[in-house]
Amino acid sequence: MQIDGDRVRPLWDGVHRLEDGSVVIIRGGTAVPTEDMLRTWEGGVATVDELEGRPCEQLERRVCGHDNACRATAACLSARSLLNSEREAQRRAPFGAGARPATEFTKQCEAALADAEFPPCASASDGPSPCQALVERVCGEADRCASSTACAPARQLLGQESDERAASARPDALTASGAQCQEALGNDFFKPCE
Repeated sequence: MQIDGDRVRPLWDGVHRLEDGSVVIIRGGTAVPTEDMLRTWEGGVATVDELEGRPCEQLERRVCGHDNACRATAACLSARSLLNSEREAQRRAPFGAGARPATEFTKQCEAALADAEFPPCASASDGPSPCQALVERVCGEADRCASSTACAPARQLLGQESDERAASARPDALTASGAQCQEALGNDFFKPCE
């Protein structure tokens, strides 16, 4: 539900990013449970990403690809330069600054993660990810159905999946957004482009 002043409105069917950064899909006015939700309800513990809090490594993984498929691109070379500069600055940091002290390069990497000049690499060995498949299905070839109501939510899921894969120690593993895209392929809201 969305609170707007004194009014409470149900969320529309589609993909929503909550204030805490989590994502929920609403179908028929009901939230579709994610793996994290199910684990929490069952008392399980969500896994911690080993690259969390390491934006330069996330950027390099995201832009160059976990299999180095995009290693020759200008964005990858720039990302690797930032990563090397960050590591050098961390080596020169005074003793007691912490194992991975933040540097000026850390801030640049954080900004680059949201910069269109550093696009995620589409690894050739993976084939299309679940969210890429969803976008292709819903938005159509050459964005023929870009104005459909489901195209923007599908693209939002693809962006989240890319971010999750970039931040993951195992970017080839299914992410939470990827699982949502797999579910969405069977959802009537995400109709194929015609």
